[in-house]
Amino acid sequence: MMKYKYLFFDMDGTLFETSRGIIYSLQKAYKINNLTPLPEDKIKKLIGPTLDEIMNILFGEENTELKMKVREDFRMTYAKEGVFMLDLYPEVMDTLEKLYSKNRIMYIVTSKPEIFASQILEKFNMSRFFKKICGVPLDGKIPPKSERLKNLIIEENIPLKEGLMIGDTLSDAKAAWENNVDFAWISFGFGHENEIKKYDYKINNFSQLLNLK
Repeated sequence: MMKYKYLFFDMDGTLFETSRGIIYSLQKAYKINNLTPLPEDKIKKLIGPTLDEIMNILFGEENTELKMKVREDFRMTYAKEGVFMLDLYPEVMDTLEKLYSKNRIMYIVTSKPEIFASQILEKFNMSRFFKKICGVPLDGKIPPKSERLKNLIIEENIPLKEGLMIGDTLSDAKAAWENNVDFAWISFGFGHENEIKKYDYKINNFSQLLNLK
């Protein structure tokens, strides 16, 4: 029986395999700007942080004209073509149904723009499971995931010992560590165990979440 009452879910690499849409959109943005497209395996390693953080990794901290153009072209392509190029991981729907029926209170904490996260959940008939979606704005300053989780915990008055962050990458792990909540690492997502290092649970099959003790 799942011992946690409040569950914070990442999306990419946790609920959904989203690499197809992200790879397609970033490669197209590179082509539009006459850049050599990045290899698919390199793009997969970038999935997890916010788009601004990914752009900083690729182009450096300075907001050059090229960097901002690639960012905008990626976002436009993803919004029009890439957003629904994704697959739900096995056992996700059945597990969420069971958690919901057991009165677990669930949230989405994602580095996706909130509008895209909402569209995806609606398409898959999953919005009903989640009390709130904590995504990022399309424009303006994007706070790190740890800060957004902190604000959610405060707003919802959630006891830390009753909360569990569920995600696949280092940004998810840091969000948990910095907010003193337990962390369940999704091993089949985009993150790597050698960078995560510390977790309370290792999830190899999504349905394992039903029996955390």
